[in-house]
Amino acid sequence: MQLVKSSPKTPQYCRVVFVTGDELLSTDLSGKVQAVSNVKLYKDIEDVKSLINTLTSQVKEELIEKIKDKVFRYFFEKDDNDCLYTKEKIYKKIEERYADKLAELPPNGDNRKNGTRYISAPRFFSKKGQRITWKTRIDVVSKAFKKIKPSPTIGLGLAELYAMQPKSESSEGLKGIAG
Repeated sequence: MQLVKSSPKTPQYCRVVFVTGDELLSTDLSGKVQAVSNVKLYKDIEDVKSLINTLTSQVKEELIEKIKDKVFRYFFEKDDNDCLYTKEKIYKKIEERYADKLAELPPNGDNRKNGTRYISAPRFFSKKGQRITWKTRIDVVSKAFKKIKPSPTIGLGLAELYAMQPKSESSEGLKGIAG
């Protein structure tokens, strides 16, 4: 906040960017900097990259802010078969283009199962002529599996486990359970 107070307040001369995933901190900061036009709060570094791309292009920041929600709904809207993601079968194209990455196993892994896909909000990338380009990150949650040989004790009942234990005071407690 000291930097905000000592910096020029005009966005053309100075920008102050806070990056935090902490909701409590974000809420506190937004209340303090709400009226300051050159301060922005972002949840991750990808939003900062988008801001930098916007500032270095010839697109007004206000335009990008105004249309980004519409761009996201155009690209992806849950249960909307007319959104670009569904209509153009984007995930099929990703599966084809990155089949090797989506099948990649971790060290010592035997199998992999891809699951839920998370689609991030689009971020402004560039402008050439009248064409504005956006980027959208798509994360795929996957699970890896490792086959292991079963232990000889797997599947044994309490009585069998009791019989395998050396006789001591602590094994007497199992006798009551197993018997």
